[in-house]
Amino acid sequence: MASKVAFFNVKKHGLKKSVYLAMRTAGFDKIVFDKPLFIKINAMSDQFIPGVCTNPLVLNHFLECLRKLYPKKKVYAGDANVATLKQFDQAIKTWGYDKICKKHGVELVNLSYQKNVEVPYKGKVFKKILVPEILTKTDLITLPIMKTHCITGLTASLKNQWGCLTTVRQQYHTVAHQAIPEINDLLKPKFSLVDGTISMEGNGPRNGKLKITNVILAGRDLVAVDTAISDFMRLKKPEKLFNAQRIGLGSMDYKIVGDKFFRKKFEKPVLENHVVFKTEFFFRNLPITKWLFFKTPLFKFFSTIVSYYNKTIWWITDGKKQKEQIMNHPDFKKHYSKLLH
Repeated sequence: MASKVAFFNVKKHGLKKSVYLAMRTAGFDKIVFDKPLFIKINAMSDQFIPGVCTNPLVLNHFLECLRKLYPKKKVYAGDANVATLKQFDQAIKTWGYDKICKKHGVELVNLSYQKNVEVPYKGKVFKKILVPEILTKTDLITLPIMKTHCITGLTASLKNQWGCLTTVRQQYHTVAHQAIPEINDLLKPKFSLVDGTISMEGNGPRNGKLKITNVILAGRDLVAVDTAISDFMRLKKPEKLFNAQRIGLGSMDYKIVGDKFFRKKFEKPVLENHVVFKTEFFFRNLPITKWLFFKTPLFKFFSTIVSYYNKTIWWITDGKKQKEQIMNHPDFKKHYSKLLH
């Protein structure tokens, strides 16, 4: 049987109503939550560049709906530091996540500073997975942003849990298509609401091209949601979806509910055109540099270079111009006007 994927056009309904309709249509209120909730956002950048992190207004509207259903439930929200930068603590201020969570009585958590526990797992990649203990004591909901990704094809519902690994997750880049399904199989997210307001195409997830798409997708089957997103992008379905379906994580057979489904042509990601990932994979394929750059303290030096490229070189050559184009777009002002004051 096909899994339901809610799809709503933000230009038709407005952002707040689109989030509400997506949650209701996808059956969020039918889910049984036995534990406190953890909302996994994407907060990978401390620079305010719409289309890189989860739209804070999507988080706000989601929490408004959540609190109507569960006014007294303990709720956490968070992400981890990326491998090359300790960005989370600044990102929550830059993007306004701190004020939004405070308003709704939600505790923000930097997963990188949480105690990790080792959980056994019988997979092709993992025999055990080190995860923050808080994720073993909460029901997980994922609020990703829709982007292309040079390693995994796209990043959305499933890939968002990559950030739940707080130690050496970059070591699994070469097997990411199998590692990501296994991480999700262990953590078992119960719902996904995907921010497709301002997306990214090309060489994502950090240095691609920002794209206004104005959609919200949601569902209880993360494999189905990401399959619909792959079709929305008009991109080849990534290997991780087939692997996720194979291990019983969900179904690639989906049924759209809500608005009439439409597609946008996305520029596909090309690993060879991504400076950071291309360099990383080059070094990983050489035994000496693989050990030197990824198994020794020199990784910090490599990380510093990557951070400088992302935050300075890409920002100057491309990012700043793209941000200005988005900020001058009427849809951007509609979504983010409250955050600009």
